[in-house]
Amino acid sequence: MSKQTLNKHVEPYRMADQGVVLKGDLPVSAFTRLCEGLSSHEGDVQITLKFGVGEDGFREVVGEAAGMVEVECQRCMDLMPFELESEIHLGFAFHDEMAKSMPKHLDAMVVLPDGQVSIVDLIEDDLILSVPQFAMHPVGQCEIKTEFADPVEVATVQDVEKINPFSILAQMKSPGNEN
Repeated sequence: MSKQTLNKHVEPYRMADQGVVLKGDLPVSAFTRLCEGLSSHEGDVQITLKFGVGEDGFREVVGEAAGMVEVECQRCMDLMPFELESEIHLGFAFHDEMAKSMPKHLDAMVVLPDGQVSIVDLIEDDLILSVPQFAMHPVGQCEIKTEFADPVEVATVQDVEKINPFSILAQMKSPGNEN
């Protein structure tokens, strides 16, 4: 199957009325706000968008976006691959009041009936939300690099005995202690 590059702009109302399905790729570099949180702008985002009219009468688009990107591990500060996966559930409204009446399963987007919208604008927020705020390799796949101690010698929280400040009260309350 060959890769199809998507148009930059779509007419959401017309496409919803026609039941258009779009499949294709956009480069990661097209998503400028997403790229701010990534270590590399390489790769593509595979997109599937199904425009239609929902049971509630609102024109909507549902779909998926996925792609492999590189983020910085916050534990070891090395680059690590991360699989972006996002589901899109957008409803189109003419104005804010119409957007407020939209069902909760749809995110509202205000667009004039004859307006165009960028595909990047349709999905970028969902992609940004799929990137972890603190990306880290799974435990054991990266080592914390320090100059001060060997990672094996560093004590963990579980190794340190916790002191309970109420242990004295527990002793006073015990049956053998009648004061």
